[in-house]
Amino acid sequence: MFSSIVNLLNGFYKNSSTKESEEKLTLLSPQANLQFDETQVQSVLSDFEKLEFKDNKCFDKIADDYEKKGKSSLFNYVILNKRKEIIDILDRNLPLLEEQEEFRKKYSQYVFQIDKGMSYGKELQDRLQSFKDRAEEVLSDFEKLNFNFKDNKCQDSSDSVNYNNGRPADPFDKIANYYRREKESIFLFNYVVLSKQREIMDILDKKLTSKDQEE
Repeated sequence: MFSSIVNLLNGFYKNSSTKESEEKLTLLSPQANLQFDETQVQSVLSDFEKLEFKDNKCFDKIADDYEKKGKSSLFNYVILNKRKEIIDILDRNLPLLEEQEEFRKKYSQYVFQIDKGMSYGKELQDRLQSFKDRAEEVLSDFEKLNFNFKDNKCQDSSDSVNYNNGRPADPFDKIANYYRREKESIFLFNYVVLSKQREIMDILDKKLTSKDQEE
């Protein structure tokens, strides 16, 4: 689940034919930290110069072109880092102040959407890092689980991992419910289950008897 979210952020393409105000763009991954040489940057600015400024949909066209060429990261880099140069291009090609304002507004929407995507990506990246830092905490709780299915009544109130209101329970249900209800960290639990499968299997191999494994 988390890897699919990261992949989505690395190549998110937003397109709506029903609302003129919505933009087509590919979000620049906050993890990328890409650098482009001046020749590449100038090539994008040159393409802006060549646009037919009939309406502000020309921004969609240039975004589409760079998407098809697989150079969306370069395009977004220029959008974010060469704002003054792009505004100057708009001013030179749009003699009427009203037109300038219309295109500046569209350009600002692009900048806002890219910044927003990068901010969300950074937040997600920080959260994933916190999950990595707490992985041992979850593995430790797996170590504490009682894997004896015949005597698993969770009557030890001091062991919150085994907590199930005194009723027998599948140990996996217990630890999942513990993180869902007691710690309110089900996403942390899911992350560890997905990313630490080998470590969890090692714990099971050590704790389960051959009979338990067959069951």
